Amino acid sequence: MFQSLSDAVLRPFRRFGRRLTGLNFTVSGWVPPWLRPGFLTFVLLYPFRAVVNAWQERMWRIFLGGLPALLGIVVLVLLRIRGQQAESSIPQWYWNDSQLAISAKDYPRAEMLLIRLLQTGTGFVNEAKFSLATLYRETGHKEQAELLFRQLAPDDWRSHSAAHRLRAGDLCALLGETSTPDEISRAHHHLQAADDEKSPEMLLAWGRYEIATGDYEKARGFLEQAVATFPEAWSTLGTLSLILGKQEEAVESYTNAKDFLRGRLLKSPEDGKTREEFAVVLARLGEMEEARQVLENGLKLEPNGNWKILLAGLYVNAHDILSRERGHSLGEMFSPLDKALEYEPNFAPALSRLMSKINSVSGDNSELRSSLSRVVAEGKEPALAHLALGNLCWIENDPKSARFHFERAISINPKLTYVLNNLAWLLAKNKQQSDLERALGMINQALESEPQNLQFLDTRGTIFMKLQRWNEALADFELVLKETTDPSNGTQNSRLLHGQLAEVYDHLGFPDIAKEHRQLAQQSVQPQK
Repeated sequence: MFQSLSDAVLRPFRRFGRRLTGLNFTVSGWVPPWLRPGFLTFVLLYPFRAVVNAWQERMWRIFLGGLPALLGIVVLVLLRIRGQQAESSIPQWYWNDSQLAISAKDYPRAEMLLIRLLQTGTGFVNEAKFSLATLYRETGHKEQAELLFRQLAPDDWRSHSAAHRLRAGDLCALLGETSTPDEISRAHHHLQAADDEKSPEMLLAWGRYEIATGDYEKARGFLEQAVATFPEAWSTLGTLSLILGKQEEAVESYTNAKDFLRGRLLKSPEDGKTREEFAVVLARLGEMEEARQVLENGLKLEPNGNWKILLAGLYVNAHDILSRERGHSLGEMFSPLDKALEYEPNFAPALSRLMSKINSVSGDNSELRSSLSRVVAEGKEPALAHLALGNLCWIENDPKSARFHFERAISINPKLTYVLNNLAWLLAKNKQQSDLERALGMINQALESEPQNLQFLDTRGTIFMKLQRWNEALADFELVLKETTDPSNGTQNSRLLHGQLAEVYDHLGFPDIAKEHRQLAQQSVQPQK
């Protein structure tokens, strides 16, 4: 009976031991020692055998004393198993609770849980890093997010595809005409590592990448698929169609862009980027008046923004459209240039177009003179016409008539004094004597209206230098220097101004003073002209 009882008691443990012994424990590195067969056999089988033997041999003291110990061992093993299960469930709990916190937008709690999960070092490591990086990205902690994304999606091998997708999107959004080959190559690596050409996000990214590489046909194909999800791509799609000569498709894309941007601007009138893009789209559709109103409203909302430059650019664009069309008079083409210079007197594109009309004169100028005289007579844009006639008179060696026209231009539009200064500055860059004399005539006319204008005096001093009229250059430069060194003026000495004075004093034969100016030039900060 005792033998059968012994067999009955030990049989389950023997069977359990054989099963454990028969397993292939090639992964024993992660199996706790107390779960390995030898340990279980020692802890469970031998104590049971000792108790059963005590029962069989009627050694009641040993039997009764060993029974509680055996029960204690069993309880300890069960508690250990339960504790190990609890430990293994902690990472899962951290992960689940962090995702619930993110869903509830409880970002501080989600951050704490994800950091604790990473500190455990077990399970969900990449998922936790990606979730934490995304959380940082959404909460504006760009540096922390970028650090984690770089760990998950390095620049030199493939790793976490979702992280590669996000990095590809970010890098492609930064690509443009000035992107370096290294930047383009890095974006391409992440696009390939993302292993995704079907999601709208990646279609948009691939489209931007192909634009950077110059393959506009491919780029257009990607963007056509992405634009349903990302309607902000309509504008880019219109530009690509225009480049590829698909005029009708361009108009359709720009029209869709106009509708989308109008809606976005109504929701966020303070969004300057949307307002600017909206105005550009309107201009490309030929809706110049609405584009002007959009930019004018931007100027009212943000007086210190770049709206005047954008308005000037809009009118230069209108001038270019008129220049490509036939049948427009010179006065009609002057009109947008006048508007552009009214917003921004130093706007280089407007000045260069104006200069091109009054510089490209050769041979018989009677036709141009007749056209300009007609503009003056019609009174459409007489100020710019007088300005152009003044330049024409200088070219024809008639300085008296030139000064008359400059004076009339300023009397009609006082803001043209700055245009005269800027045109004179452009001409001063040339080395031809005739251009320098014309520049001097223009700046003198501007100074007659504003004799104390330091910018005008500096321009004239520069022209005098180029004409090697050193004493006159010195007078202008020292007057400018005196005003800019006045403590009440609040400005610093110009490095350029001291350098010019050094050159002037060298030519006048005063090397000691020139040396002092050069030393001051090294100590000064050159203000923007």
